[in-house]
Amino acid sequence: QSVPKSENLQAGIRTRQSDKSTATTMMLRNIPNKYTQNSLMEEIDDCGFRGTYDFFSLPMDVHNRSNVGYAFINFLHPEVASRFLAVFGEHRFQKIHSRKVSSVCCAHVQGLDENLKHFENRAVTHSRNDQYRPVVLKNGE
Repeated sequence: QSVPKSENLQAGIRTRQSDKSTATTMMLRNIPNKYTQNSLMEEIDDCGFRGTYDFFSLPMDVHNRSNVGYAFINFLHPEVASRFLAVFGEHRFQKIHSRKVSSVCCAHVQGLDENLKHFENRAVTHSRNDQYRPVVLKNGE
């Protein structure tokens, strides 16, 4: 299969950027590899986001037992997702000291239902280790 023409890619980028005001799922990048699901969720919660998201996924490298450096978080409201982008856009991680500074962008998959569909048949969803599975929270709790 061939790579799409550059103007098609640019149009897709413009469309995604214009959807920032309605986006609820964010991709947090540049996470120090020692963070676990629990420690990263605690840090996000400690920054004022407790109870504001219903989906959290921190992909893990099962061989190295460390995260792969990014996470997906779906917020209940686009305004909270925008606030998360502002707070974590250049965040210095506190729980595990690192020189890494985070960045945030809108995820390609948007919304709780679409994230659940996306992960439905993935091996990670059925992992025995619950730290490797995506987390679904009811009403953000």
